[in-house]
Amino acid sequence: MFNDITYKVCTNCSEWFEMNDENFYINKSNSLDGYHPYCKQCSSKKAKKWCDDNPEITKAAKRKYNKSPKGRPKLAANAQRQRENGDYYKWRRENKEYLYEWRRKRDMNKKHEISATEWESCKKYFNDCCAYCGITEEQARDDQGQNLHKEHVNHRGANDLSNCIPSCRICNSSKWAKDFDEFYNKDNLNFTAGRLHKIRKWLTEDYLLYKE
Repeated sequence: MFNDITYKVCTNCSEWFEMNDENFYINKSNSLDGYHPYCKQCSSKKAKKWCDDNPEITKAAKRKYNKSPKGRPKLAANAQRQRENGDYYKWRRENKEYLYEWRRKRDMNKKHEISATEWESCKKYFNDCCAYCGITEEQARDDQGQNLHKEHVNHRGANDLSNCIPSCRICNSSKWAKDFDEFYNKDNLNFTAGRLHKIRKWLTEDYLLYKE
């Protein structure tokens, strides 16, 4: 302690800092002073190095967090911010080869048994809009560079019209293999009760009107 201020040395860089939340992360298991032994800067560097050295574990942990009740709203809000400030589209332009290969592998494992007429009827039922967010197919082409996708509502379900709705590329990518109720609920920024009702009505009965 110096001038009534308590200091703590970082055991990694050996620098002295004021012992407070600004310089050290809280560690409740440390009964001595309640803080981690490393300063925040060293802690961040060590965490980054560990993540770089253990990419598969890091990815698995991130996927688990993104599916959690705490992580889903943050993921949706972050995706919305990226769309609004253009970062999402910049990333797509700079990673075209990666995205092409990712879509190719995904499509190898997900085929639809839907005729062209059935697909047009499905899109028309949803007013040629993404069933999740309401963006039109024309807007999807202009803003996202792709037409509406044939979306598997149940990732492990049927490949026919009974399990298909139109989805824009962004919603299609965001949902990925999530269960419908896990993806499309009040935590989803694009959620509306009206769209939810229409999707369920299509999947439970109305698709039969257009199935060949």
